[in-house]
Amino acid sequence: MDDALPKLWYWQDVLFKGPPVEVELDMGPVPRVRVTPDHALVLHNVTSADTGVYQCLKFSFLLDVIESTVDQVVGNVSAWRSYHNSSLMPLNTYLQNVEDGLQFSVATEWETWGPCVACNRPKGERRCVGRCRVKQHIQQNIIRSFDPEARKQHVMKKVTELSCHSKLLADLFPKVSIATRTVPEFILTEPCVGDCRVDVRNQRKRKGKEPYYKQRHVLMPGARLTLICPEATLKDVVTWRKDNIVIMSNATQHIIVDMFSILHLADVTQVSEGNYTCFVGNTRMQETIVYIAPAPNSRMEGKCVVLLQQCILMVQLAVSKPFFNINTIAI
Repeated sequence: MDDALPKLWYWQDVLFKGPPVEVELDMGPVPRVRVTPDHALVLHNVTSADTGVYQCLKFSFLLDVIESTVDQVVGNVSAWRSYHNSSLMPLNTYLQNVEDGLQFSVATEWETWGPCVACNRPKGERRCVGRCRVKQHIQQNIIRSFDPEARKQHVMKKVTELSCHSKLLADLFPKVSIATRTVPEFILTEPCVGDCRVDVRNQRKRKGKEPYYKQRHVLMPGARLTLICPEATLKDVVTWRKDNIVIMSNATQHIIVDMFSILHLADVTQVSEGNYTCFVGNTRMQETIVYIAPAPNSRMEGKCVVLLQQCILMVQLAVSKPFFNINTIAI
């Protein structure tokens, strides 16, 4: 980022009803809206009024707001299949023509596995949170005007998908929101082997050049994955390699390393399979094995499917979608 350019943040209504306006910062002792020394915009006590497009230089971020009281279902792979068949499949049928012929669908987007919790219980368990997401299927030439209805489609074409519990979704497509806002999110569980010793991760000794962290992801074709290198700071030199070949920034439209050294895989295909390793300096920090499922009905036992995006309050990520980076905030 060019230090000679002004780092001003602007806010704009998500339907682009007016021009961008400069974000008004709080100057009190405990500011709700502030900018850090490295120009990151921070919002505390977020409300639905904060929903909108935030812009700084060439980067645009959509801040979406959801209700914090979202029901959750906890279970194993078998329970998830039952949840999918009873909750998502009938809803997808209903959403085919719920809004004047526009087609929508819902799917589960998975975050990374949490740590293995093994203390004070007969066996260890780890969890993975699945978020309910709504996607609109839009033809490339469908937008011919900029009337209110066309504006809605213009927004959905840019953001790709929204949370099933999104307040923005309720404003744009109320019928879709009524159908999806009661869908619970799913917490997938699986057995694991853990260790109750304090700081066991820091106490263990690495053998040879083994990475500090290892993980696996099984993705459906067309999915997205975001990988953050653990323990790395903005001051560190972070290098990503795929199958031991250095990944350059914006290597392809499907593999992007942003300005914060975060790796984004978009619209994955079989070519996306491989070993993605991040180095902090010369330290081999994390190794991630990515598999692409051959069919929608492939088995996912022991794996967590699709990490879409980390939901972060600080609006400081580079764009991981064609136009907007979505930050979903619960209030």
